[in-house]
Amino acid sequence: MKIDVGKFKADIARVKGKLDVAKQLLNGREVMTGIAEHAKGIVARRTQRGFDSEGRAFAPYTEAYGRIRAKAGRRSRPDLLMTGQMLGDMQTSYIGKGKARVYFARDEQGIKAAGNSTKRPFFEVETEKEKNELVRVAQTLVKKKLKAWGLL
Repeated sequence: MKIDVGKFKADIARVKGKLDVAKQLLNGREVMTGIAEHAKGIVARRTQRGFDSEGRAFAPYTEAYGRIRAKAGRRSRPDLLMTGQMLGDMQTSYIGKGKARVYFARDEQGIKAAGNSTKRPFFEVETEKEKNELVRVAQTLVKKKLKAWGLL
């Protein structure tokens, strides 16, 4: 059997072109912003359920703070939601090729988050499940764009 690789050069070039486009999309503003928005949602939902960035239940509130929360009609299980301002202040932005960030728009909320994170780390995406979720989001966004451009 004789195989002529030369006949496949056009196909190889076409596939390489699609891979180059996919790489550009993955590093671009739309996909990176989508990943950051999804990461923000992961952090907010997990935190509201009372779990830290490694999937463990938050350390309990002190007895004194627990009483303050009870008087305010809040639950005693830690969820970092006394007013909702901190988690509500999370924002995202594209900062360059292949980079986006999730941050707190106001210094006051960023300081509060840093303080909370010393005892109850929450502002990371650490578990394999969450990381894989972000990979799936990236794949979905890239595939959607490739299909829209007729490249898939």
